[in-house]
Amino acid sequence: MFPIPFEALLGLAALFMARVQYWTTQLKAPTTPAAQFLTTIPGNATKEYDFIIVGAGTAGSVVASRLAEHKHWKILLLEAGPPESFSHTFPLVHIADPQATFLDWNFTTVPQKWSGAGLNGRQNLMSAGRVVGGTSSINHLLYIRGNREDYDMWAKEGADGWSWKDVFPYFLKSENNQNPDLVKTGLHGSNGPLRIEDNPNQEIYLADLLFRAAKAKNLYNPDSNGESQLGFAPTQINAFHGYRWSAASAYLRPDKQKHRRNLHVISNAQVARIVIDPRTKQTTGVEFMVVDGVSPLVSRVVSVRKEVILSAGAINSPKILMLSGIGSAAELRKNKIEPLSDLPVGENLQDHLQVQMVFNTNDTEVGLNMAELTDPKQISRYAKDGTGLFSASSVVSFGFFHIPELAAQYGTPPTFPHIQTAIVNTAMYPPEELILRQNMAPETIPQYYTKPENMGKPGFIISPLFLHPKSRGTVKLADNNPMSPPVIDPRFLSEEEDVKVYAKGFKFVADFFLQSEEFKKVGITPNFPSFPVCAALPAGSEEYYECIIRYAARSAYHPVGTCKMGKSSDASTVVDSSLRVKGISKLRVADASIIPTIISGNTHAPTVMIGEKAADMVASAWGSKTDFSKKSQYEPKLFM
Repeated sequence: MFPIPFEALLGLAALFMARVQYWTTQLKAPTTPAAQFLTTIPGNATKEYDFIIVGAGTAGSVVASRLAEHKHWKILLLEAGPPESFSHTFPLVHIADPQATFLDWNFTTVPQKWSGAGLNGRQNLMSAGRVVGGTSSINHLLYIRGNREDYDMWAKEGADGWSWKDVFPYFLKSENNQNPDLVKTGLHGSNGPLRIEDNPNQEIYLADLLFRAAKAKNLYNPDSNGESQLGFAPTQINAFHGYRWSAASAYLRPDKQKHRRNLHVISNAQVARIVIDPRTKQTTGVEFMVVDGVSPLVSRVVSVRKEVILSAGAINSPKILMLSGIGSAAELRKNKIEPLSDLPVGENLQDHLQVQMVFNTNDTEVGLNMAELTDPKQISRYAKDGTGLFSASSVVSFGFFHIPELAAQYGTPPTFPHIQTAIVNTAMYPPEELILRQNMAPETIPQYYTKPENMGKPGFIISPLFLHPKSRGTVKLADNNPMSPPVIDPRFLSEEEDVKVYAKGFKFVADFFLQSEEFKKVGITPNFPSFPVCAALPAGSEEYYECIIRYAARSAYHPVGTCKMGKSSDASTVVDSSLRVKGISKLRVADASIIPTIISGNTHAPTVMIGEKAADMVASAWGSKTDFSKKSQYEPKLFM
């Protein structure tokens, strides 16, 4: 570190202001505040739209923008949260992490019986974006499609038209991949709105070290979204020259809406219920309230001519359906709601679990440190042209691994992963962050992360994710008040098999680093969590990992499955393969809640795909076709 001259500070401030101005005018999705929107509806009159989309999150942004390509349709997109904020646009989210802020729904689960003893009250936080762009505006920007087998499994279980060959064209349609070598393979698109860049790993020493170690064990993969998902691969992120590229940036930014005059995007509009005629079971509109912290909570109804598409996410979509009279009849009556369609809404909740572990090294080049995060040179690079440290995700690699022992036991195909891990380019984790963003109990933190003698040493974090849990949870109503948070019970690790499989996968990942000759050269040292309940077990054994998983595993914020898709005749499903809600006309669900079985990886990219496919289904149902050859990204001019 060195002092920054006053003139230089002024120059940096001017550059940052230029970046803010560019983002505000070129990338921020324009919205109309709900209170202002109400002034356009006189008295007790109602506005009418062809389509109303509930939720301007990842899927909702896609659906609304695609339907608005059909100029003769009038589209309304309602979002409960505010517009996006520049503060959360840094790819290095450590700069200003938007999770657990006003941009987050800040959901909390009920106390968990089988897991989470190291969390405050045994409760998990479940982050979900409450902002235009949804969770794509607050996540870690990582682009992972999942495994081909995931989608083929959906189709085999009754989701007709959702096999890999069916969904692959929609991944391609959405992608604007900036890596020409990947595009040449034919497995990536370059004409879509969703910009995907290589994470700027070229300056990150840990990435070089990791990939050398992976190649030595034949575990390197140049593209985890390519022919094979298995192995350690460089990360790709949703970014644009140092800015976060959310679903709102991709599908709703100013130059997009310039071509979508028939699309109205309303912020701070929380939907209370879908309005359904109880006699005909036909959807007629939505009821929403202004939630800007200033206006009174007065509800208004907007009418729909064709369809309502619910894209409020895996927690809020089931909540809104239940408030609308769609769900378990017994549960609805318990909350004084008259049932209109008796369906298993809110059942089948699935999520990935994660436990993290710190490794220290003797090499000061491994991992970010505070000096780098406050280096004026890095700040200057980012302010000037959006490059350098602040433009990179701290997740330098994802690894996906197939474990033969588990394959033999469960009959999983050889291309299918059992465990995923993120490699994070820092060993730093301030205790207050762990309490705020992970709900760690204060007494757990010194036992969990870095031992006192290793504080301040260089290193990195591994974060193995358990990909395919058998445990299933629920989302239920607390009461019939739309403003009440839902009751979320993931029932994490309620199936003993989950703990066994997760422990084997965790050991596989940890042993890779402990046994690697490349990492031995830099003096790798594991910080095995030292929870008292696990003290009698040999550190690094499967039994030990089972113990720390039970104690410290928490949500990876990938909830899915609560409005399950499948055959109409299947009593466990809420929507059919065309995403239509069973028993109700003119109503669909299009978001991660429809996923029948959780995918092998992060859920952002699959949710974009769901939005693309849903928009195509809706358009086809109403007599319009989608042109897959059309270039649609309208890429903004480069900054400076």
